[in-house]
Amino acid sequence: VSQHFDAFWNSGWSFPIDQVVEAPDEAAGMRALQDFLDGSAVQVQILDESELEELWKAAPGRAVIGQAQFHSDKPAHSDPTLNSEKPNQLAAFLCETIASAQSEVIIVTSYMVPTAELVAVLAHAEQRGVRVRIITNSMRSNNHMAAHAAYAGYVRDLLELGAEIHEVKVDAQDRDIYMEAPSQKKKLGLHAKFMIVDADRVFIGSSNLDPRSLQLNTEVGLMIESTELNARLRDAITVDFEPSNSWSVQIQQGELVWIVVDEVRHHPPANSVFQQLEDWLIGLLPIDSQM
Repeated sequence: VSQHFDAFWNSGWSFPIDQVVEAPDEAAGMRALQDFLDGSAVQVQILDESELEELWKAAPGRAVIGQAQFHSDKPAHSDPTLNSEKPNQLAAFLCETIASAQSEVIIVTSYMVPTAELVAVLAHAEQRGVRVRIITNSMRSNNHMAAHAAYAGYVRDLLELGAEIHEVKVDAQDRDIYMEAPSQKKKLGLHAKFMIVDADRVFIGSSNLDPRSLQLNTEVGLMIESTELNARLRDAITVDFEPSNSWSVQIQQGELVWIVVDEVRHHPPANSVFQQLEDWLIGLLPIDSQM
């Protein structure tokens, strides 16, 4: 990770801040920052040294045995628009990982706007008998309407190739797992980014499965080989696929439907008709490659 950081720090794409923006006087800037921090200080509970020591001692007991490999995008040498220099090394690795799956791939991603390469590898996986399950944000739980609008255009294609899709409910029954009580009035949103592959691998990183992550951003992640971690994570997210916590998106009689418990909707669950209209209008724009 340190070498990865140094590669970007020492590349031609890293600039001193004063070459990018006009920096204020250093002393005045420090005073302004100090004033800001003094005015916005919050009280936090700080563990004493003995408590902290006990937590560190207990940590190894909760760990699992496994092998981890670091994967990342690389800085371009001269022109990131050249095919040979695009920062898409991690995207290629993720596609290779899905292509190597033998039985199942579980994808957890905040934003799901698949590139052509990703659609192709998912389709091939399904053709080989690999079960593909995806959980992502719904219209209501998504914090970027444009990202959901772009994703909406691929839902039918993903379902037709055989993938199973679930969308997070903002009022999930078990959202207290992820939130401090009381959680009855809080809205749940998904920000995790990981993939469970077969029974022995887990990929956890910074990348969503959308063009912004796969083609524009530079991302990092760990591929971890561990049957125990795989099983623990698989068990931990079982609740997220329950009908009380996520919408099951399906095709019934040629139409997309959103199903939860005994309720069936023929339009994406939304906060309002206005939100549905906004989602539809944004979806008309040719901006998928930027999402």
